[in-house]
Amino acid sequence: MSDTLKNVLIGICIVVLIVLVVLAAQWNRIFPPPMSLTSSVFQQNGIIPSVYTCDGKGDHPPLTVANIPKKTASLAFFIYDPDAPRPGYTHWILYNVSPHDLVIPEGKIPDGSAEGINSSNKTDYAPLCPPSGKHHYQFTVYALDQTFKFVNPPDEKKLKNVMKFHVLARAELDATYSKQ
Repeated sequence: MSDTLKNVLIGICIVVLIVLVVLAAQWNRIFPPPMSLTSSVFQQNGIIPSVYTCDGKGDHPPLTVANIPKKTASLAFFIYDPDAPRPGYTHWILYNVSPHDLVIPEGKIPDGSAEGINSSNKTDYAPLCPPSGKHHYQFTVYALDQTFKFVNPPDEKKLKNVMKFHVLARAELDATYSKQ
């Protein structure tokens, strides 16, 4: 192999190496990690402490969102029990949450946010209270590209209907609870 060909191949390898280094450095900007939802009081598929249910204090548990997409204008949270009699039971709806509020504290709602109508036809957190056996609970957060205005608080169906074309990302946290 001639020296010229060797030099060309070395040059190509150096360019490829530089491109790979730049791509690796930009990986999280090109492919950011997915949005996530966690709680400091229970793990994914774990057991929800009784203090957050009708057997305890009855406040909603603390929730933390990470890796929110950059163009997010608001967040919406839902807590749903698919094991409740049809069509399931929505315990809580919280919407118009600022994307800067990465932590929803126990029993509190961030300033500027609003609560929707739960399955008890109320605008607050209905404590988890399965009538018998173990129930599964789905905690879901949506990153949305806008906020929403309603004359009256929306129920789950109405809010999800206006949200459907504005979802940037979604994350879910699942857990269980058995009434004591």
